[in-house]
Amino acid sequence: MSNGRIKVLGENSETRNRALNVVDKTRSLPVRSADYPEAVCLVFGKELSIDVLTENGGVFSAIEMIDEYQGVRALRGIDVLFNLSGKGIIHDFKKEILNYMRLTKHSYTRDLLGKYGIQTWENT
Repeated sequence: MSNGRIKVLGENSETRNRALNVVDKTRSLPVRSADYPEAVCLVFGKELSIDVLTENGGVFSAIEMIDEYQGVRALRGIDVLFNLSGKGIIHDFKKEILNYMRLTKHSYTRDLLGKYGIQTWENT
């Protein structure tokens, strides 16, 4: 926080209204809707030109389908771990993904795992 790379952000009524608008718009789409806390993060991402870290599929839908948010960059845990692997900070990407999935009880689609070169996660 001292070097300005991490900030604690508080929402105000304008942020709240924009986030509720994201939730409403994604609920009207034939895709997964954004949850309110993640919608707040998306609004901050747009306002402050910062990356959004989320596993919420509704945020990705909002970025694709709501023009106002198309420039926001959202990352999943798998994206962050892949980037850390590319920088040599973690050495076994597949092991880290499996550990992340086990600890968080979050799973990724076969397509997304395949995008990162993981063809199977069973029997590992």
